[in-house]
Amino acid sequence: MRRFINWAVIIILTSCRTVSLPGTYRSNCAEIGFFLTTVKINGASTFEYQFRGDLINEFGTGSYYVSGGIIELNFTKDTTQALEYMTWVDSIGNLDTVALNFSELLHPTPTGPIRYKIGNNKLWVINMEGDVVKRAECINRTRRFLIRGGNHMTTRRYYLIKTE
Repeated sequence: MRRFINWAVIIILTSCRTVSLPGTYRSNCAEIGFFLTTVKINGASTFEYQFRGDLINEFGTGSYYVSGGIIELNFTKDTTQALEYMTWVDSIGNLDTVALNFSELLHPTPTGPIRYKIGNNKLWVINMEGDVVKRAECINRTRRFLIRGGNHMTTRRYYLIKTE
């Protein structure tokens, strides 16, 4: 009986731990060899998102909410970005003026919510169908050949790990 009580106390104490969500989360490996994701979650239900890769850079901010061990990031459109105006004269002599938001063209804001499953200082990606993505194509840590040869791609565990 005493042994049962000890096990019950251990189970209750380990199941009641809380997860500290605010912090910076970063990809554990470069997806498809190029792409890294960084999410900085603040305590006031806001976040900063950055997706960097070969020729793609996406930045975004917004609010998040947590329900049932899943965090959903909802992006807000930044309306404070300055517009730049370009004016030119065409071959007929008409004057055209166009307002462009170069910041949005160079660094687009992601569209739609992004969902992650929370678990043990890690965020697991949830795809559009609602399934948790456990593995992705990443660069392997080992070299392909013994003497010469670069790292090669392999399917391995993929998640965002808490760095701060």
